[in-house]
Amino acid sequence: MHQADRFVLGLALERSWAAKDAEALRSLLDGAAVRLEHPFDDAADGSVAAVADLLAGDVAIDATARHVAGATTTWRVRGHHDDGAVRPGQVAVTLDRDRVTALRLGA
Repeated sequence: MHQADRFVLGLALERSWAAKDAEALRSLLDGAAVRLEHPFDDAADGSVAAVADLLAGDVAIDATARHVAGATTTWRVRGHHDDGAVRPGQVAVTLDRDRVTALRLGA
């Protein structure tokens, strides 16, 4: 996969996320291995659908942080807990060909 292809795929994911479009996120993450780590390990059941819903609802990209794009693209994020607490963390996705193969949400 060329760097430009990774960039376009990462941008599509980011745009769907920013638009809070859970259906588009589910489509982009379909078939990806999902891993939730502290402090997000109790936030969803680990299925692609649940993680897409979490990203579309309670986890926002931290626009003040630098994002790294490549074979693995990483975003700094802030998750909002039911009790009002903010959970800082990061989302890292592994891109292979034209799809996301893995997603890790954690600290």
